[in-house]
Amino acid sequence: MLNSSSEDSIPGFTLTLVRHGETEANVFGLIQGQGVDSSLNKRGKKQSEKIKSFLSSEIFDLVYSSDLKRAKQTCEIILEQSDSPNEHQAGSKPSSEKIIYDKRLRERCFGVMEGRYYHEMDNVAFPSDRSAENNLPDGAESIKELEARAFSFFKDLCEHVYNSFTLTDNKTSPSTVNILIVSHGGLLASLSNVFAEKFQCSYPRGVHPAQISVNTARSKFTIMFKDCTFAKNKKLDLKSIGMECNVLNDSSHLYN
Repeated sequence: MLNSSSEDSIPGFTLTLVRHGETEANVFGLIQGQGVDSSLNKRGKKQSEKIKSFLSSEIFDLVYSSDLKRAKQTCEIILEQSDSPNEHQAGSKPSSEKIIYDKRLRERCFGVMEGRYYHEMDNVAFPSDRSAENNLPDGAESIKELEARAFSFFKDLCEHVYNSFTLTDNKTSPSTVNILIVSHGGLLASLSNVFAEKFQCSYPRGVHPAQISVNTARSKFTIMFKDCTFAKNKKLDLKSIGMECNVLNDSSHLYN
């Protein structure tokens, strides 16, 4: 069972999304997608150390990552135990062995364009531009397909958390579960757009839900299961999910 808190709270979870650190392909403007499995460069490792430090007070109950190297390495750095014995008690943070790798968290597939420069790809649609959906290169994933993949992951995650809450005398023992996801710019932008369109997520004023973030930028969402009975074997009604974006694509840790 997942962690439980007071019965006065609405059960749900907090979701922290982090984009991977920088790679040499990022530096040179090369399209990585899924076929160019780049490792972090020196700067990317430093960025990952900075987001690790920023998140050092967080204890994550569940950790998910794309299985591509740049995301895996970023996630592993974030979960490294501190060398300072006073910062965290031993075992208080999950180790890299606890990371759940999910292929649905991979970057958008760009087909034959992977390994080429972004400036060569004027006719490929990004999450903020749906007008070029019919101009995809061979083997590329459309925005609709990318968003469907992101939605599939999120739906399964919600059902997993929902089914993990404890029950006492047919009443809920509400929980607040803290979840970390490390993924890619395109996937995370599409997931955020799914939140806006399918779940009417509220966002800070002036931000675009589907904006591509810089490397290691973080977003945080509060997900709530409203009007749920949590009866045994009762299926989660996705319409009962409410959510709020607390912060979107924050990169302040890179400048501290």
